[in-house]
Amino acid sequence: MKRHKAVERDIARERIEILFRLAREAFREDRELSKRYLALAKRIGMRARVQIPRELKLFVCKGCGSLLIPPENCRVRVRSDGSPRVVLTCLDCGRVKRFPMGRKGAMGPRERSPTADPSGYYGRSEGGDPDQERMRNNIYVGSPALEGKEEGELPTK
Repeated sequence: MKRHKAVERDIARERIEILFRLAREAFREDRELSKRYLALAKRIGMRARVQIPRELKLFVCKGCGSLLIPPENCRVRVRSDGSPRVVLTCLDCGRVKRFPMGRKGAMGPRERSPTADPSGYYGRSEGGDPDQERMRNNIYVGSPALEGKEEGELPTK
């Protein structure tokens, strides 16, 4: 019987994503079960020759195989001495992962680390769009905190 590799790989990708979701859900109650889900996802990926998506793989410790959830079992630091980078330290085994942060250089702008500031607040120049100012203050356009305020006027917390 002929095997359909493309179909097998699609199924493997779906199962990997499901196992990562289950690992996140089981993390608080049973960390060993969470590790088991991640190990199964890795085996499925190797068996079907499918890469685990980068955004999922970044939060798995290579030392102990546990899921890295920042306040729970890993420490996140931003280092700027030399080349700027984000440093994730697993608090279970002590393994360190380093991710370079995007910066314009000879090769052009690099991709930002997924653990870097998603709002883009740090490294920005002052001034600019008032909507961006509201978002930095965690006050969104259309929120009840903005009702009755003039354009450009920010509510006090």
